[in-house]
Amino acid sequence: MYYRSIPEFKEFILIDQYQYHVMHYVKTGNGKWVLDEIEGESANLTLVTVDFTITLGDIYEQVDFTVKDGQEESD
Repeated sequence: MYYRSIPEFKEFILIDQYQYHVMHYVKTGNGKWVLDEIEGESANLTLVTVDFTITLGDIYEQVDFTVKDGQEESD
């Protein structure tokens, strides 16, 4: 995981495709990574490096959780 050793790289998120769940990683001043797991449609994700907050409901706005991998939505 070379990207984690890049000094300028201080924050990243992993977004679950099956449920309202985001893994938010932030690098501390001493170079350690801290994980905050955010769950629930009304929960807020705050990106500290760009001073931005968004709800998980907004992130997942057009996601249909009833559609599974390899399955297409019917019209």
